[in-house]
Amino acid sequence: MEDRYQRFVDRFLNADSLERRDGPPIELLDDLDPDELDRAESDLLARLSAWRDDWPIIALGHIRSEKAAPLLYSLLSRSFGSMKAQIATAIWKICGDEKMLSIVIKQSRPSLLYSLNPFFEFKQIDIIYCLAEFPQPAAESRLKELTRSRHYLVSYNAKRALGLIRDVDIST
Repeated sequence: MEDRYQRFVDRFLNADSLERRDGPPIELLDDLDPDELDRAESDLLARLSAWRDDWPIIALGHIRSEKAAPLLYSLLSRSFGSMKAQIATAIWKICGDEKMLSIVIKQSRPSLLYSLNPFFEFKQIDIIYCLAEFPQPAAESRLKELTRSRHYLVSYNAKRALGLIRDVDIST
């Protein structure tokens, strides 16, 4: 049905900055039928970049796009920080490449220079949720280390990723 695909285009591919505040609406991909998903995959592949936008990377990992794997591997060497972690996570989801976890863990240990970046905490949060995708003990161990970060947002999100903090519905 065209309505579902158009909703994906409007809210995912063409989302404005306000719509992007809560991360990619992955559920829109889950609602697509196989033909629509093929179209979405083509659109996402056309938007892959090592530095501009992680939403296509996250989405291609979510749908386990085998077409994306070679492109993601080539982007991996040209990326850094949270983008590298997102790419490695997508590759792991698609290919099951166990080496990707060590890449994500390495990105979660930033250099001193990178940690002085004013956006450091926000980029670390992205990496935390990449780590949470991996079921291996090393990922959980690193998340536990991050719960002791001196940066409140890093510590909070690591605890949340481990399930130690749950969202509470305050609307009732």
